[in-house]
Order: sequence, then structure tokens, then C-alpha cells
Amino acid sequence: MGRRVGATALLICTVLVVSACARQNGSSPLPGTLSASQLTQSQAILAPSNTWKSIASMQAPTSSMGSTTASGRVYSIGGYITSQGISSTVTAYDPGSNKWLSVASMPIKRYELAAAATTSVVYAVGGTDNTSGVAVGNMESYNTTTNVWTELAAMPTPRWALAAAASNGKIYALGGSDSTATIRNTNEAYNPSTNTWSTKASMPTARRFFAARTIKNIVYAVGGSTSSGVVATLEAYNPATNSWTTKAPMPTARWALTAAVINGKLYAIGGLDSADHVLGNVEAYDPSTNSWTVEASLPGHRYALGAAEAGKKIVAFGGEYAIAKLTSSAFAYTP
Repeated sequence: MGRRVGATALLICTVLVVSACARQNGSSPLPGTLSASQLTQSQAILAPSNTWKSIASMQAPTSSMGSTTASGRVYSIGGYITSQGISSTVTAYDPGSNKWLSVASMPIKRYELAAAATTSVVYAVGGTDNTSGVAVGNMESYNTTTNVWTELAAMPTPRWALAAAASNGKIYALGGSDSTATIRNTNEAYNPSTNTWSTKASMPTARRFFAARTIKNIVYAVGGSTSSGVVATLEAYNPATNSWTTKAPMPTARWALTAAVINGKLYAIGGLDSADHVLGNVEAYDPSTNSWTVEASLPGHRYALGAAEAGKKIVAFGGEYAIAKLTSSAFAYTP
């Protein structure tokens, strides 16, 4: 079954309303600009013209990786690498030296996985280790101090194209697709202190290829694709009450995006729109006002990319600028 987002024909044409078949036939990516109607409907406010700056490129063109920050470095975990195919490679961007460093590889190769981190430990969860859509439930941790990976209790519901976020020391694995290509609203929490999983309140919207990040212990899930199409939906999960709240939607509905958090705001970056146009859009959500602003776009449009925080900067890297056209370039943005 042809599926997905990436370098090896990765979408499920019968599930998504976007045209994966047209993409594979070479439809051209278009600039990711917002229309006037989109801005009006979402009441987005144009932010000052900040810019993205080029930083050191990744060691190899990579897409569909896990991405997170730990111990002051940005991690790219697994994914699809042009020279390797599905990979277990892990690299870390050091903002001090502006270099990508090789670190210990994951125990297994996989892509379309999710990643999250506590202060000094990176967690890699789920994904698929082949191109046929068989989900894995693997959960592994990487100790940034010892440069060692450890296999942990497997996720109860194996999923790919999921998202993950950390809150109060626990890791939440959200949504994604199972091995039957069913799009899930599953929310499972991993407790590192007991090496156990528990089932939590499901997301209101079942989705995959979306992004999740945490602000003040609240987990935000944004964008993605559903069984009926591409969404701009933003939902917030409060672990303290085990409940979800629907928030203001993004100005641009999209999937295969990434996200990062800086200064208490959630930044949604890149992705594909409902017509499978490759986007460079960057939009920021402020929880204090429940509103979005339009930020400076990426220098290049891309999807299936990674992003994470490095100090007071957002680092966005890798991804695909057209179908099966991977890039290693990376950029930093200071709001």
C-alpha cells in the first residue's frame, strides 16, 4: 500500500483527502503564502518582520525524524536519510559551535517516529521500521550525559506519524496511525520513574502527521491530517485534570508540519496544505490571548522537517522541499 510523506512514497491515498497520487506524479510545490481570506477568517495579526538565518547544515539530507531539545542541544533522531534509507542515526546540533555532532545511534532504525525530552534525557517513541506502514511501539531513552540508549517498556498502542510531548516529567504519545492505517486519537503517558504506560483522555480529534509541544505543563496538539482532511485544529491537554480544550485554530490548515516553543509561544512551522502545496509558513500561538500571529516564513518551503529550541532561538532543519527531495539545510529564528 503506497503511503506517507517522504522519500519512499508515503501516503495512504484512500484515507487522506489530499492527493498523494498527484504528488507522486510530480505536482509542483507552490509558495506557502496566506490568502487575505485566511487572515481575515483566523483574525491573524502580522508580526514584525523577523528573519531566519542559515546555520550549519545537517550531516546528511534527512526527513521524517524525531526532534527535540535536551541539555542545550537540538536532536535529530532517526528518520529517512538520503544515503541510508530508514535510519537509526542520531545527530545533535550544538548552538555554541554551530556544528552537528554524531552521537550514539538508536537501537533500531525507524522513521515517522516522535521524540520528547526531559532536562537531560531524550525519548524516542513509535514510528515504523519499513515502508509498508507497520507501526512499532518501541520506546527508548538516550542519556545525553553518558551517550547511551536504553530500551524501555513498549508503548501499548504501536503507532507511526504520531506526536509526543513531555509534561511534569512524563511523556505523552498522541495520535498517529496504527498498522491498519487507522488514524488514532490515542493518548498514552509514559512514567520514567516506574517504566510504565497508562491510558489518558483521548484527543478530541483523531489525527496524524501533526505536531505537539508543551507550554507551562499544558500539551498542545496542532494541525495534521484526519480521515476527512487536513486541519488547523489546536487542542490543549491538561495532565492535572486529564482533560482537553479546543483553542483558536491556526491560520493555515496543514499537516507534516513541525513546531517549537519560545518565550511561552507555540510556533507552527512548514508542512503541506490541503492541496499538498509545500509551505514555508510560520505562525505563532500565544496561550495568554488564545490568538495567532503570522511570523517570518522559512527561507525555503518544506515538510516532514524537524524543529526544536536552542536557547532563545528556534532551529528548523531537514525535511523535503518537494516530494522525495530531501534537504540538509538548517535555519535559526529569534522571535
